[in-house]
Amino acid sequence: MPPSLLVCNTDSLGERIQKAFPEVKVVKTLNTVNALVMTNPGQIKGADHTVFMSGNEMILPLWVRLFGVLKSPMFNFKVVR
Repeated sequence: MPPSLLVCNTDSLGERIQKAFPEVKVVKTLNTVNALVMTNPGQIKGADHTVFMSGNEMILPLWVRLFGVLKSPMFNFKVVR
């Protein structure tokens, strides 16, 4: 614990699928929030979220650690500057 990604760092499962099926357009998206938050973001106080549509960063390890600390999947990220 915490769990880790099966494929990470220099490769991703999405990249492996793309290599196996070069004619298919593969987009890894909407995988940084719990399904309950994705379908009803208002469940989180304030409900002012940043939803990452896609990217090259490995958010899952951070998400899993936050889940462990918060003891709930009912959270999301907010990017501010």
